[in-house]
Amino acid sequence: MKHKNIKKINKNVVRDDGTIDSFEQQLIDLSGGIFDTQYPLIVEGNTTCLSYIDGINENIPLIMNVSTAIKIREKHDIGYAYVSRCTSLLKQSVLAFESIKYKSSKVVVLDDFTDDGNPIVAICRINKQIGCVYVNEINSIYDRQKFNNYMINAYNANCKFYKNEKTEHYITSHWSQLPDDMIYALCTSNYRQSFTKNQVKEDLQRMLNEMI
Repeated sequence: MKHKNIKKINKNVVRDDGTIDSFEQQLIDLSGGIFDTQYPLIVEGNTTCLSYIDGINENIPLIMNVSTAIKIREKHDIGYAYVSRCTSLLKQSVLAFESIKYKSSKVVVLDDFTDDGNPIVAICRINKQIGCVYVNEINSIYDRQKFNNYMINAYNANCKFYKNEKTEHYITSHWSQLPDDMIYALCTSNYRQSFTKNQVKEDLQRMLNEMI
C-alpha cells in the first residue's frame, strides 16, 4: 500500500503509526458522524481484487465517495455492513463488462443475488484522477433487474466482456438462455479471457471456414 498516495487522497485515514483505517472502520465513522465527508472513503490501497479486467491498474487505490456510500444505503437499500465487504465481494465476482454509456466504467457482477433473484452488481470507474493521484472508484452497488437483457444489450453494443475462473459455472447455472455465441465465448475455457461481440463473430466465422 502506497501510504503517500493514500495521504494525498484522504490524510485522515492514515494513522500516526502508518497504518490505514479499514474500510469497515471508515463506514462506522461515517455512520457515527465523525468521518470528514470532504474526503473519499478508501476501500483498499490497491485494486488487485479486479486484476482479471484488462487495462485496469491494479496497483492504484480503490475508493468510494461518501455520496456513493449514502446513495447505496438510501436509494438501493444496501446497508453499510454489506458495503464494508466490498473487497471480498469483488474478489469473488464472476465476470465484468464495459458499461454501454461509459467505457471507463466496468459493470462487475458479484456472486450474490437479492431475495427476489436479482443479481447484485458493482460499478467501477477506472483510472480516475484526483489531483495528482489516479484511483479506481466504486460508483455504485445495486441489484439489477432484467439482467439477462442488460448483458445482451451490452454484448450487442460491442462492449468488452471479462471472464475469470468463476464465469463458466455462473453462466451455465443462471443464464443459459443467452445467445449461443455469447455462451460460447463466456463458457469455453480456452477462449479469449476478454472479448467483444465483433471478435466472437470473427472467431466463429474463421472456425467455420476452416471446417469447410
